[in-house]
Amino acid sequence: MLYQRLLLPLVALTAISLSACNDTETPTPKTEPAPEAEATLNRSFHFAALSQTVMALHPASTVQTEARLTPSALTLSIGVRPTEDHIHFTLDRSTLTAAYAGTYSLRSTASTAGAQVRYTYSRQEGTGTRYTFYDAADHATQGELTISSYDSGRKLISGTYQVSMPGAADPFRPLGSLSTCNVTVSGRFQNVAVQE
Repeated sequence: MLYQRLLLPLVALTAISLSACNDTETPTPKTEPAPEAEATLNRSFHFAALSQTVMALHPASTVQTEARLTPSALTLSIGVRPTEDHIHFTLDRSTLTAAYAGTYSLRSTASTAGAQVRYTYSRQEGTGTRYTFYDAADHATQGELTISSYDSGRKLISGTYQVSMPGAADPFRPLGSLSTCNVTVSGRFQNVAVQE
């Protein structure tokens, strides 16, 4: 009888202790913050007739990026704000690999397959801003957009790009002039968050 009186409180105390142990939460593993996005943008206008090249090499500290995934496309924008150089890529979602990584050719007047690309150059002129738009669909565009890696957990893309548009409009020409130049835009992007 004494044994039963001592055993019953002991069993109850053990059950309470075990219950308390089970109520503690398992600590969730800490996730590291996503690394900062970084990109470069290099641009040149080469004037063959003058043997002259006008270049700009924009370091990562001056370049902003944005990537967005919609039901129809993946877009990537890389630019120097608030003005000057900006390049925008659009990849049809149906052309993307399962892991997004791959090398994608660019659309041009010669081919409607591949990534659409639009490059915008703007500069101050007088009291306003003059914009020159270079759309791959209007030029014999060459080059590629390469997505070298995709971090699916954090939704980050990294890669490089190279765009060449020979015989494009001279962005410095007076209105009405037909002078041309060879436009080249290239750079890299790293850890750009893909918004959905």
